[in-house]
Amino acid sequence: MKTRQKLRSGDATYRCIGVEVLQAPFQLYSCLEGLYPQTSTSSALPKVILVHFQLPLKPGPIYGSHPADDPGCSVVIFFKLKEPVLDSPALGLLQRFLEADHPKTEGFAVSGCLKVVGLLENLDELDIPAAARPVVRKFNGKPVLIEKESRHLRFGDALEILVDVRGFNPLARQLLCRLRGQLPKSVMQLGILVQGVEDFELPEGFLGVARLDGLDLLNGRSVEIPSSPRSPMTGPQETTRATLPCTGWCCRRKKGT
Repeated sequence: MKTRQKLRSGDATYRCIGVEVLQAPFQLYSCLEGLYPQTSTSSALPKVILVHFQLPLKPGPIYGSHPADDPGCSVVIFFKLKEPVLDSPALGLLQRFLEADHPKTEGFAVSGCLKVVGLLENLDELDIPAAARPVVRKFNGKPVLIEKESRHLRFGDALEILVDVRGFNPLARQLLCRLRGQLPKSVMQLGILVQGVEDFELPEGFLGVARLDGLDLLNGRSVEIPSSPRSPMTGPQETTRATLPCTGWCCRRKKGT
């Protein structure tokens, strides 16, 4: 039985250990594929979660494919599992999320959907157009479903959650592009969580929360593209490699580009 009672969320299960903005001449698909072997679905808790937001720099059309000349950029947030691991409804939601097939049919009455919450701490200090300010204020600090725009890949003890913002509705994409110039002046919190609906799944609790101060999408780290030998089995291999302060990783370009 659902009580509809609001409960305070507990502490996040993972702590943020780093954030990177990456730029390349193509849309990056994965930060881990090619470095670690991909594993099958498992309910075992990953020790590290990468939340990989794939952001366009153009709003794109209302209908049809996104412009091919917009590689966009990637914002990658690194989370590490807190020790000791404490039992909570959020932990159960994550384990069921890892076992389930995705993406699910999205809805606020559907358990196991992925959500994100963004909170601008200094909203009133930013130069936001008057027409856009009511919309930004309305959604500031409110959960947004990102289930249909997300995919997740498992690599042993690491989980990469891919969120392609190109799949957001046209109004959201337009608004994000208009606000891009204000991001370097902004202070925001960004949290990710799995949606709970039934009483035993509540309170949901964040998987992880990052505080971003001065995010600059146009001044990210460039990803180098070394030439690779042709493989007789698979043909040309194009991968990009770099090293981050907290972990080694590999980026692969989006399929079909």
